[in-house]
Amino acid sequence: MVDLCFLVDASASVCDSDPTYKRESDKTCNNWNSMISFMRKTVEQLDIGEKASRVGIVVFSSKAFRRLNLTRCMDKESLLAAIDNLEYIRGSTNTSGGLDVMRTLVFNESFGDRPYVQNVALILTDGKATDPKPVQSAIDQVQAAGTRTFAIGISKEIDEASLKQLASEPKKVNETYFIAPDFGVLGQLFSTVQTQICEDPSAKIDCSLVIDLCFIVDSSASICDSDPSYNRSTDASCNNWDAIVNFVHRIVDRMNIGFNATRVGMVVFATKGYRRWNMIKFLDKAQLLSAIDRLEYIAGATNTSGGLDTAMTLVYKEAYGDRPNVSNVAIVITDGRATNTTAVQPAIDRVHQAGVKTYAIGITNEIDEDSVKQLASDPIENETYFIAPDFAQLEEKLVALLTGVCRKPNA
Repeated sequence: MVDLCFLVDASASVCDSDPTYKRESDKTCNNWNSMISFMRKTVEQLDIGEKASRVGIVVFSSKAFRRLNLTRCMDKESLLAAIDNLEYIRGSTNTSGGLDVMRTLVFNESFGDRPYVQNVALILTDGKATDPKPVQSAIDQVQAAGTRTFAIGISKEIDEASLKQLASEPKKVNETYFIAPDFGVLGQLFSTVQTQICEDPSAKIDCSLVIDLCFIVDSSASICDSDPSYNRSTDASCNNWDAIVNFVHRIVDRMNIGFNATRVGMVVFATKGYRRWNMIKFLDKAQLLSAIDRLEYIAGATNTSGGLDTAMTLVYKEAYGDRPNVSNVAIVITDGRATNTTAVQPAIDRVHQAGVKTYAIGITNEIDEDSVKQLASDPIENETYFIAPDFAQLEEKLVALLTGVCRKPNA
């Protein structure tokens, strides 16, 4: 899942280099259609939707124009239709203008950008910027905001140094930048580009280990109160809560779920602890992921011990699907110190004495690290406990967490 923006060169040189193009009569050309086809093929390989990948489009020539923000087309059919209808413009090559429009009018929460989802830019261009001076500053601002950029240069005359300038590290050909000698062979790069854009490091982790897993998730008021986009009087949820839900979804999506595979229970806590489901409620992955996506935010105090106790009494029991011959694992996610700190140690002791291995994730710079370590088995940073400076960086802990949770005994 990504928030993707196509940044597409629609300058005069795109069609002027096409021998079939007649400027006086043709609105477009085969070269432009090749770029349209490339975008179509990319989108066809993505899951598109509100809780899946989102796609925006910016085209640039003498000026840059946002054609789609990230919420304009939330289904694949309408998105592909919008791509098919993209109009060729002509003009000079204002690359910096395109980068600025993408940063301000696409990768912006007001236009559907999600702070907890990786931003990816795919830049298609056939030439050097008309004014190259502002390009470095423009690309620096895009990448400083966390956007990963891939650049495709088309034509033998492409300036490779300019292309590398637009690409994220490692700035290597066929990794973050690509060269097609002409528009006719652009499609041949598709598989290589797609592999790099969609590479998911978590996919390389073997999560075939069978466990009984319970998520114990903080749903207290501070989760959303620390989100500047949250309006307490009108909003049922917030981006911070969505980041947690997405993170849990991503963990479960890597696992084999079923009666004889991994089982998952869910506890959320605020002023009280609440079991959302036990270990046998959802034995089908699609149903489980759907339930995770629908988790409701509560607000309230931070009753960490209540969440731990609820897991022990209403999840880790044979009557609720817990298996005595399968390892029990808990993942605790919280953004703050417990309201009642004295109750936490006895509660986590009961969890550990029952043989449950616990992983703890603390979010925000204000988190009390000792409180997070207290919740983890044999606390080692980036192995059994993790600190994410903010909700947007929670995703960065996924690979390390999965590596520990999915590690087979004695591996």
